[in-house]
Amino acid sequence: MCAVKERFVEKPNLPESRVTTAAVSGAYPEILEALKAHGIRCVTTEFDTRLPDPIAYHADMQMFHLDKGRTFVLRGEEALKKQLTDIGYQVAETAMTPEPKYPKDVLCNMLNLNGTVLANLGVMDPNIYTCLEDAGLKMRHVNQGYTRCATAVVAKDAIITMDLGIR
Repeated sequence: MCAVKERFVEKPNLPESRVTTAAVSGAYPEILEALKAHGIRCVTTEFDTRLPDPIAYHADMQMFHLDKGRTFVLRGEEALKKQLTDIGYQVAETAMTPEPKYPKDVLCNMLNLNGTVLANLGVMDPNIYTCLEDAGLKMRHVNQGYTRCATAVVAKDAIITMDLGIR
């Protein structure tokens, strides 16, 4: 079998070519198998006991894809960090450790939409905030801490959400 050379998307959420790797919840093995059957490598999340049970597997709770090959993971997510590093990502950890109650669980839950990061800036991890400032990315405060969970990206500058906390 041919080795796949990893190419990273320029901007998260809307790849411009075939997807070869995806971060996926480890809670549903049937989804992992279906993706693998289509040639997509899966970076799988594990149950994180520090997060509330219903969202403890969510990739958008455990990591934030900044751009290209750069991502953040929650402090202590060693297995996820290793998977990402092994395929060539530059991985940084959050400064804070998540806690099981909102808002201390949403450290990575934000959306990079065409160079503007939508997030509840009051609960964003400080390492991510500093990195966004250093990268010159715009940040837009929204009231919803579960920003990425509550959105579906449909175009480079458009999302669908039913959450009034995201405007």
